[in-house]
Amino acid sequence: ENWRNALGIARKTGVAGVVCDLEFYNNYKADDVGELARVTSMPRQDVLKALAQVGARMADVAAQEYPGATLWILFTGFTRPDYRIIDGQPYYLAGTYIAEGVLDQIQRNHYSLHVLSGGEVGLGYCHASVEDLRQAIEKRAAVFAPLLQKYSGILEMAGTMTLWSEKSAKKNWVTQGACGASSAETVEDLVPYMELLFRTYRYNSIYGSPNGGYLAFQSTSAPRFDAAISKAKARAYGAVGGQPIL
Repeated sequence: ENWRNALGIARKTGVAGVVCDLEFYNNYKADDVGELARVTSMPRQDVLKALAQVGARMADVAAQEYPGATLWILFTGFTRPDYRIIDGQPYYLAGTYIAEGVLDQIQRNHYSLHVLSGGEVGLGYCHASVEDLRQAIEKRAAVFAPLLQKYSGILEMAGTMTLWSEKSAKKNWVTQGACGASSAETVEDLVPYMELLFRTYRYNSIYGSPNGGYLAFQSTSAPRFDAAISKAKARAYGAVGGQPIL
């Protein structure tokens, strides 16, 4: 019902569609097909079918409530084919089978719906350098090439990134992995990263996390980030000859 209501509101207000986040924030074990099989007492193949059926129902509802809508799924997980290995058999994230169910149902029924794969898993929020981001984009494109061909006219890749004001403002997960290792010390240093992202993908999301000191609704924080984003968009606009969309 949440899905149905969101689509109905999107249609009535004239926005392009809805955003869907398949991340199981409070129980990451739910990403594991083996764990889902255990808690439901279902064979793993039946779990996969059930997840695909959830996706198919989502596509059916979207087609009913908002024909022509864009469904922005923040990650589809197609770049993680071996997220879990069970008895020698690789499995995707559970959410990937839901996304696949959405895509297959759209294709099967010729629905007028468009799906964006947001890149939270395949691209990530941070990169150690602009060159690392470029390589990640190329690697992701190679994985998605057969999927884009299979779901031609339905599936499109979108980008994502998080920002921080200063290195000293980083907390928690933004201090770890590629976020912690990034050569960009300030949001101004992240402009070339955003420029590359905007030139690559037509749709992009910026994760405004307080763990990077980005408080998007506070007048003491937002203007600096707004200026950096605007600068990156202006530079990307000149590079591609068209306005990137956020």
